[in-house]
Amino acid sequence: MNIKQISPSSFCCKDGQLYYLINTYPFKIFQFKNYQDLHNLNKNLGALKSFITPVDCPNYFSLELIFSTACNLACTYCYAREKKTGCYNMRPQNMDKTTIKKAIDFSLSQLINNLKKNKSDRGTFDLYFMGGEPLLNKKNLFFAMDYIMDQVKKIKEKFNLTIKVSPVISTNGILINEEVAVFFKKFKFSYVGVTIDGEKHDNYRKFPNGKGTLSEILKGIKFLIKNKVNLKILSVVPPGEVNKIDKILAFFDSLKILSNATRVSIVPRAPAINEMYRTCAIPQPYIKKILKKTKGNKFSKKERKIFAQKLLQITKEYNIDERDLKRKIIELVKMGGSLYHCPAALWKISISPDGSIYPCHQFVGIKKFYMGNILQNINPAQSSDYKKIEKMFKKRTVFKINKCKKCLFQTICPPLVDCPARSFLEENSFYKTPQYCEIYFPYIKQTFINFLNNL
Repeated sequence: MNIKQISPSSFCCKDGQLYYLINTYPFKIFQFKNYQDLHNLNKNLGALKSFITPVDCPNYFSLELIFSTACNLACTYCYAREKKTGCYNMRPQNMDKTTIKKAIDFSLSQLINNLKKNKSDRGTFDLYFMGGEPLLNKKNLFFAMDYIMDQVKKIKEKFNLTIKVSPVISTNGILINEEVAVFFKKFKFSYVGVTIDGEKHDNYRKFPNGKGTLSEILKGIKFLIKNKVNLKILSVVPPGEVNKIDKILAFFDSLKILSNATRVSIVPRAPAINEMYRTCAIPQPYIKKILKKTKGNKFSKKERKIFAQKLLQITKEYNIDERDLKRKIIELVKMGGSLYHCPAALWKISISPDGSIYPCHQFVGIKKFYMGNILQNINPAQSSDYKKIEKMFKKRTVFKINKCKKCLFQTICPPLVDCPARSFLEENSFYKTPQYCEIYFPYIKQTFINFLNNL
């Protein structure tokens, strides 16, 4: 596909024998059979520019609960783990019922406000349970789901609003048993994410005593499969291992779990919080020395290219929608694109066990992104901390991000590809893109070409 940018939000494209004029916001595709027709339309682009109007808010809200800052494993590449202070630079602690209730109540009120603004009677509430290891707080996990379903029922009766709850959990799988699997099935979890890292799994994901975890994790996965729970298997690939990506799927297949997985993701290993962001507070002369030590945690240009090729290969071979990107891209095209790649601080918040609010789990514990505390008496959304961070993220539209300014996919690029958290943690900049961008770009491009060909 040949692509030429003709305005901040307009691109001319040629794919095969067809020409396209694509306006990226709102996302519209105009198809032409010859260049002359396209050229004539290009002479007057004034009308296209008038399409660019900000979206106030969608009919959803996402809440991430850092359900526990304790963990029963000691994985070598954990982005949240701190050797001295537990996860996210916090002492090991479980979230209590008061914090759970206040977090859910506040987030539901934000969703209701969005629905009222949009004059809609239907919305989606995404609820993520994260850690540490969230199943170390199992009793309160059960409480949280009972509580939110009860609140949603009351909202239906009081406001006549229908809210679909989509719960998700990221767990290492060690503590999954029959009771837990039945619970996931009962509340229709969108997926239960469990990490398995191929044949070298036990080298990376260990118990604190150094023992490997694969055999124990597989026991938990068997309970999920038995109860027909939506399983997402995820594999983290560190630099130096990209040539072995295709073997990871074969390994899943050999374990007889590939066919039972709802989703499969092969994820680039991201630098951990404690490797990158603290350099911002370190005197300039020492930064280069520290970054030199952590350089091995980023992929080289050659590795990123290989990674991209491997993703296309396994997607075709195993019919896998890598990280659910294909579905998200098509959804974004059909809804007209978005000014924001990530809902963080706008329509998503993350709350730690002590009630502290952050834009997302990757910012938890970083003072610069503190948004207040859910346990305060005032409405958190009215606090100066909350408004300051919300304003910061609202400014980060796709037309202000360095690489995105000139990209055809600027408004249909899914979350996680351009991740503001990873941009900050990896590049020490809010307006650059992380290494995910180069790795996933070929996949996004191929997905879009396939979409055009099927119009």
